[in-house]
Amino acid sequence: MTANATTKSLPWHITAHPAFPVWLLIAALLVALGLIVYLYRAQRCVVPARTLAMLMAIRLAELALLAILLFAPAIRWVKVSRSAGTLWLVLDHSASMAFKDAQAQPVERLRWACRLRVIPRGVYDDSLVTLRVRL
Repeated sequence: MTANATTKSLPWHITAHPAFPVWLLIAALLVALGLIVYLYRAQRCVVPARTLAMLMAIRLAELALLAILLFAPAIRWVKVSRSAGTLWLVLDHSASMAFKDAQAQPVERLRWACRLRVIPRGVYDDSLVTLRVRL
């Protein structure tokens, strides 16, 4: 950026692009949370407390990751900058640029030549794909 360039940054915000309607996602997450609580209560008598806590942590982490995945959050910010308008033009005069495109059809090459002004305007009619010969 040049010395006289000005930059203005707007504040960022978080957006969500949910895969399904939000009400459906919330309902599914509540059902999953209910199932997790049900499994916690059902396994209290069968599984040791330490194992039960580990299972509960894994299930809650899995539910949180699934919720993040389905809500598809994104951080969005806009940065506007202005500069003096430096334009870099790069020309390639290497030997590779001299090769003809073997895959190009003759009509395609004719269009390129017309657009590059190798053929004068009016000699070639692009819409009809014909070459008019001037007498």
